[in-house]
Amino acid sequence: MRIDKDKVLLFLISILILLLVLFHIPKNINRSFSACLYLNDSNNTINTDITLDLSIHRQLMNENAVKGTITINSMEYRVNYQGYKNQSKGRQSKFNRESYHLIGFSINEKDTNPIHLKASRDFSYIWGNYKHEQLTKGKQMLISAPANNITEALEIANKMFFYDI
Repeated sequence: MRIDKDKVLLFLISILILLLVLFHIPKNINRSFSACLYLNDSNNTINTDITLDLSIHRQLMNENAVKGTITINSMEYRVNYQGYKNQSKGRQSKFNRESYHLIGFSINEKDTNPIHLKASRDFSYIWGNYKHEQLTKGKQMLISAPANNITEALEIANKMFFYDI
């Protein structure tokens, strides 16, 4: 039995092209969490919800790009994370990164306070800063998700604090 080298080469090239196409299809993240807003003291907490509607655009040579919206207590924020532009640092962080640093800007122009969130690589934990005139009465508060009370929020903050940005 003789194997035709041209057919084998054509088959391998078609498999490679198929894998590259499947790799570049964006991965969608649609998750909702209960979140806890808190100050450093445990006496001042607010329970709210956070919804992620994001898509991850995987890139072969650079860090993944994250685009979409984050909704906190019906306030919608636009996120557009491109990662590092330096290719060598982008490749290094692509494989070593345990979290994404997301900055969201309000879609509503009246609220000019951006949010700074740190999301775990699998988007199962979120921690960061949040300021809203009505909800937090203008105070800069910390947010942790998923959390229903200050104890769970502080546990998530400790986990996320030690992740490498």
